[in-house]
Amino acid sequence: MRPASIATIAFVSLAAGLTAFFMVRANTNSETVLADPIQIASTTPSGTNTTQARGGPTPPPPATAEGLIGLPAEPTDFPVGWSVPYYEAYAQLSRYTREVNGIHVGPDVVPGNGRCEPGAAEYVDPDTVRDSDIWFEPFYLPSDALVAGEPRVAEITAVACAGEPVNLKVTYAREAAPDVEERLAAGESWFDIPTGGLITIFRSSARGPMARSSIAAERWYATTIGGLPAAVGRPILDRGLGDGAVIIWDAERGITTHIFVLNLGLEEMLKVAGGVR
Repeated sequence: MRPASIATIAFVSLAAGLTAFFMVRANTNSETVLADPIQIASTTPSGTNTTQARGGPTPPPPATAEGLIGLPAEPTDFPVGWSVPYYEAYAQLSRYTREVNGIHVGPDVVPGNGRCEPGAAEYVDPDTVRDSDIWFEPFYLPSDALVAGEPRVAEITAVACAGEPVNLKVTYAREAAPDVEERLAAGESWFDIPTGGLITIFRSSARGPMARSSIAAERWYATTIGGLPAAVGRPILDRGLGDGAVIIWDAERGITTHIFVLNLGLEEMLKVAGGVR
């Protein structure tokens, strides 16, 4: 996919993106943190320590509905409200802050201002950070997050401290198929139908290797992506139910890249993370 000029298409895509945002948020348990410019949104994870040689992402542990007693990891029946028991069971899993691959994740993580003095952070035109270390392009997005081959951008923000770019965040909306109910009634799998969702990519030079999240602690594992250490927070179901996250730490440049998703499968989430340049 050709790298897109994010700022150019942001306003064209905003209406469609916001529609998808409010539709899918009605069915998720993820939290959104509203803060001052330097503390832009977070929904992240906590996990386990492993190591991995340079190369592609470590294969994840086998798909399970870990801790979701009595619920199949691969559901085949999708009546109205089918996901409610999964969310209810998932809410009972432990959440605590831990270190995964040198990255601190969990509900108690407090991202610091790092390089910003109090009051120095300000929102700036995203195009003004294009030549900085925090700029990124999504070289892979799922087809339902594209419009005419370009990303469907719901929101884009950039932050600078004393004129130095420190944060860039872009949220992409995944469009739901107009005939979801009819296709489910005809026996098609919920996971094979575009049902809407979100992908947020956030890159910062002000936070360090950390992320705040409500993802259950046991859903995290360690890997490398692009030769860099990463922490992966699996969704409720690997096929794509609930929130998932990937946190990548580039110690040499002091850059943290966060990928947060809603209702996107684990395999697709890792492809998105591997395509952020």
